[in-house]
Order: sequence, then C-alpha cells, then structure tokens
Amino acid sequence: MPKQRQGSVRWNKRRKAWVARLDWQDPDRQRHCRKRQVENKSAGNSLVKEWIRDLEENGEKYLSAETLTFKELGDRYQAARLTAPVYRDGKKVAGLRDWKAQRARLARLIEYFGARRVREITFADVEAYRNQLLETPVETKKKDGTIVKSRPRSIGAVHRQLALLRATFTYAVQAEWLNRNPFSKGKGLISMAQEVPRERIFSTDGKGRPNAIRHQTANRRTAQGLLAMGIMFPFSEEALARRAATETQRAQAAAKRERFIERARLGYLKRWPMSRYERQLQADATELWLLELLIKPTLARIALDLARSQGVPLTGLKRAKKCLNVKSVRMRGKGTGRRNPWIWQPPVSK
Repeated sequence: MPKQRQGSVRWNKRRKAWVARLDWQDPDRQRHCRKRQVENKSAGNSLVKEWIRDLEENGEKYLSAETLTFKELGDRYQAARLTAPVYRDGKKVAGLRDWKAQRARLARLIEYFGARRVREITFADVEAYRNQLLETPVETKKKDGTIVKSRPRSIGAVHRQLALLRATFTYAVQAEWLNRNPFSKGKGLISMAQEVPRERIFSTDGKGRPNAIRHQTANRRTAQGLLAMGIMFPFSEEALARRAATETQRAQAAAKRERFIERARLGYLKRWPMSRYERQLQADATELWLLELLIKPTLARIALDLARSQGVPLTGLKRAKKCLNVKSVRMRGKGTGRRNPWIWQPPVSK
C-alpha cells in the first residue's frame, strides 16, 4: 500500500511565518516539493489538502501550472502552434498559413491578459475584453503618431481575436494545465450570424457554366476596382454584372469610377511608380480582360495583338495568364514544329 501524502505546515524561524509544504514523487521517481508562505496554520492545512486533491484528481502537470500566467501560456502556444506551415507531398501537415497574422493577434492578447494567472481568467473577463474591443475604433496613424483616419472595429475582427483566445485556452486544457475553458461557461461571445456575409463571385461563360475556378470576395476594393478598370478595358455590361459586383456596390462605386476614368484619360495610371492600390486594380482588370477573351480557345497571336491595341500591359497579361492557369498548346494539323501556331486554352482549375 503506497504511503499516503500528508504534507506539513511549520513555523519558519528565519522568515517568522508559517510555511506549507508538500513532497511527492512523479512516475519517474523524481522528487518534487512545493512550498508557500501562509497566514496561519489553519490556512496552511487547507492549502496542503487542496494541493493533495489537485495532485490526485488532475495530476502533476495541473499542480505545477498553478502559477502559470497568460504570457507564459501565450509563449508556449506560439512555439507549439503558431509556426510556419510544413508541407508533405503538397499537403500541409503542420503550422499555419497565416501564422504571422495570428502571432500579431496573440501579442495583443498578451498585452491585455499578460500578467494574470490563467486560472483566474473567467468568462466575465473575456466578455469585458470583447466589449472593450467593440468600443475601441481602428485608427490609422502616421510615424509621428498623428491619427489619419478612424473607423469602427468590425465584428469579424473581434471574432478572430476571440477565436485565437479560445484556441489558447483549449491548448492549456489539452496540456492539462487547465480544467475547463472559460468560453465553455457561457454562450454568445462568438456568433457567426452577427458577421457580414461574404459574397463569392465566380466567373462564368455565356451559358452560365464556370469559366474559371478562381473566385474573389466582393469587398469594396475589389468591386470598385474592377468596375473602374472595366471602363478602361472594353468589357460588356453583362460581363461586369457577372464578374464584378452587386447592384448596391455598383451604386457605391459610381463616384470613384468617374475619378478613375479621368485619371486614365490624363495618363496617371500609366506613370511610374504607381501605388500598390493602382497596381492591384490593373492586375484585377487584366485578369477580367483575359477571362472575357478566353471563353473559347484563341490564337496567341490574336490575343497579343488585341492586348496591344486595347492598352493591356503585356507584363500584366503574362502574370494574369499564370495566375489563371492558362495553358498554351500547339494547333494540330499537317504542319509540325514552328509552322503550327500557339493556342491559349480557356482557364482551368489548378
């Protein structure tokens, strides 16, 4: 029969205080000791009984993590889970694709909860953090600290922050440092129904069939950019209606559309260097132009001539061709080798 753990509470003459102590051995027969200064002997006995109960019910890891702070938990979670992706045979087997963004979110969580012990964080504390995020606007500042613009924080951004916090607590539960995730003690902190739904836009051919598997989120930048650059390149209204945006976003983009027409007329979009926003608009418009052209197989010579005549940059056309996975094949026939012209096939899924 194993010896029952008793613990002890003794008076320390040097400290002139009561000290509670518990000794035990782990499965590897390594000795461990836990001490803590207490107010009196009764409090020490209660603390020793609590240690023994935690050790018997939850194990040594739970007892050793009694003073674990959120900063320490965040550092361990970052080292274990928030790492660069690892691929085997073209499939991700470890890490995260957006690990850098997740580390930035974790840094903000550590800034708020850092010095607090993990077991002291309750559902009410998480709810207070959520309310603070909703009340704090997102500010864009210059290097000198001057606020350029401010906007309300989206509910989606708050949910991503809370989802990472929930995953961090789940990691602590899996490591046996925590008994229960604070998120499991209540409901309503993360509700996907509160987020603004994203509209997926797929390019199609004239018969409504998918022309390319590539899709984009119809956010304001993409919608306005495609509409504005669509005027510069000869797209039909039907093509814009299928591939650009909804009617509401068309109305919102009307003013910006006129401004881009004027910039294109004055030649601003052909100057160098262009801004990152203008380069993205030009890339989106080039891909739309190529999708509109390649509804059916087209001779490469004809596609290049049309691009030159309509002002489509050839460098951007090559990038769009690679992005959409457009294949170039030789036309079959009596001729062989260089006598057969190249043909660009309609885009297919990668």
